[in-house]
Parts: sequence; C-alpha cells; structure tokens
Amino acid sequence: MKLILVRHGEAVQESEDISRPLTRPGKEAIQRLAYLLKKMDVTMDRILCSPKLRAQQTALILREALSPHCPMEEKEYLSPASPKAHRGGPNAPLDQVLEAIARNHETLMIVSHFPLLPLLTSQLLIGKDDPVFVKFSEGTTALLERDPYGQWQFISLVSPSWGK
Repeated sequence: MKLILVRHGEAVQESEDISRPLTRPGKEAIQRLAYLLKKMDVTMDRILCSPKLRAQQTALILREALSPHCPMEEKEYLSPASPKAHRGGPNAPLDQVLEAIARNHETLMIVSHFPLLPLLTSQLLIGKDDPVFVKFSEGTTALLERDPYGQWQFISLVSPSWGK
C-alpha cells in the first residue's frame, strides 16, 4: 500500500475571506506539484480530504492531473485542530486517520493541514507523533509505502517550489 500525504496550498487569510480558498500563487504551486507528481508516475485509488475549501481545491487539482476518476471523500477528522486535540483519546483525529489507513489496501492520498500531517508522518515512520519530524510547508507532499511486514517506508518528499 502507498500513501500520499499532502498539505493544502497557500490560502487567503481568514480576515480576507472566512472560507480561505487557495490564493492564485497557491493554485499555481499545486499545479506545479501535480506536474512533478505526474512525472514521478504517482496515481491514487482514493482521496480523503479535509472539508475545508483550501484542502478540497488542492485535492481537486491533484485528482484532475493524476487520477481523474478516483473517488474523493471529505472527512471532518482531517480538519485543522490543535496538536493536543490530535493526540487525545480514541476519537482523536490522529487515531481516526490511522484507523482509515489501516483499513485501506490501495494507494491513498490524504489532503489535510498542519499539525496533523507531520504528526501522522512521524507516527507511521518512527512510532511517535513528533510534529517536527517532517516539515510540511504549504503544498509539501510525502510519499510513503507499507512493506510486506507492515512497516512504513519513506519514499520521497516533494515540494511545489521544486517545479519553479
């Protein structure tokens, strides 16, 4: 199983627009990211994304470029929250994402936010939720793969700034 973890692109400030859509540079960065991922032959079978507009726009751009017919589902647990909320009990977002990944056997793309993505990446790779293990700036994508023994392996980190 492969996992593609994507932080949404740059969004407008909440003071400008409460829905926080992607900025024009944010959209362009995600289009560059899509180009880079396509060159790497990245495709996905399913997308889970935050219901926030900036994450949805990011997911749609990537789906169109990489796997236009793959299903996309919004999951509330992928919305932004404080790091403390992510590390709570059995209903905490990190636990819910880990459950969704465990049930999945296809190539899955998850489009979400800080701090969930760095916490998730470090949990999968080193077994602890350390938010500084991997830096997820806007548009950053981590590619992971689960080996036959159930261990996650780091494959690549891709940034839209590389396509400039």
